[in-house]
Amino acid sequence: MKQTIILGNIITMDEKRPFAKAALVKDGVFAYIGSAEEAKALAAIYKA
Repeated sequence: MKQTIILGNIITMDEKRPFAKAALVKDGVFAYIGSAEEAKALAAIYKA
């Protein structure tokens, strides 16, 4: 399983949440988009 955290200003195109600070990509698929803290926490869980 390969995963990558992308940090930065992300424009989501979602009217309810138009911006995010991080994305977690797991096996080539976006698994999470939101806060950097939550992305890092989820990456640690997936890694275990």
